[in-house]
Amino acid sequence: MGGSIQANEDAACCYRAIEGDGMRVMWEITSRCNMHCRHCFATPSPERDLPLSTVLDILRSMADAGVRKVAITGGEPLMRDDALRILSYIAELGMLPKLLTNGVLIDRAVVEHLAAIDGIEVSVSIDGATAKTHDSIRRCRGAFDRVMQSLRLLAEYPAVQLNTTCVVTSLNQGDLPQIVEIARSFSAQSVNFSALLDVAGVDLPHIRAYRTRCPLSADVTAEVLRSAAEARARYSDIAVRTIGLTSGDRVRCPAGHTVVYVDPQGGIHPCSLGRLAEPASLLAESFESALASLTLSGSVPWEVCR
Repeated sequence: MGGSIQANEDAACCYRAIEGDGMRVMWEITSRCNMHCRHCFATPSPERDLPLSTVLDILRSMADAGVRKVAITGGEPLMRDDALRILSYIAELGMLPKLLTNGVLIDRAVVEHLAAIDGIEVSVSIDGATAKTHDSIRRCRGAFDRVMQSLRLLAEYPAVQLNTTCVVTSLNQGDLPQIVEIARSFSAQSVNFSALLDVAGVDLPHIRAYRTRCPLSADVTAEVLRSAAEARARYSDIAVRTIGLTSGDRVRCPAGHTVVYVDPQGGIHPCSLGRLAEPASLLAESFESALASLTLSGSVPWEVCR
């Protein structure tokens, strides 16, 4: 079973191509999290997570509609006790499963379960090459050491397709070469450096404050792109990708066409950055029906991706 295409590129969009045709779904299965990251646009909700039975029903509806890949995120998806069951079921239905995680809740039992899931891909966040930087950005003391331990465990299981992500600001842009080295040391297939992104129509004061304090200026952006290019020239065993640091072809934006985002309560949106005020609900209709009713306004998602 094929997975994401790991490629060296400077991309405008965070969604990588996948092998074969089909729809990709990013599903925020919980808004709960064990961290308070400075850059995160996921917002805690007083509403409870959807019950497992409902999640499995929706996954069957996605499979019936021909969805190719489902990535579960949060919050922190492993805050759900049934997250591994959800990933297993995605694979059982013939779709590609992916886990996006901060890595802190991964232990050997979790890794052994992940390694038994066909086609599993795991994306772990590394926002600094040292505990000082990573823990400051993640606002969680001890997070860096726990993530390194998780990566060591994941590296023991070649069946797990591992990649890493980093949100870049002036606070950590000097760490990029070392982050590539860390990712390589754990046999990651790719390392992804992303700009600090916004959500269309949503004002998040903590992100505004972080952007003001640690701006990604034109000079810093150019340095990030240079670092990525140097890493690509130096290493052939890992793909180095930047996201949102260069402008792209808006005509080819996949949102609402080959990519959709599902919120913790089952609402369906064009993508995680282009959210609708009143989304169709997968609790009330099939995935195929909800997808058919999904429409894009002129400001979603292109304006937020500029």
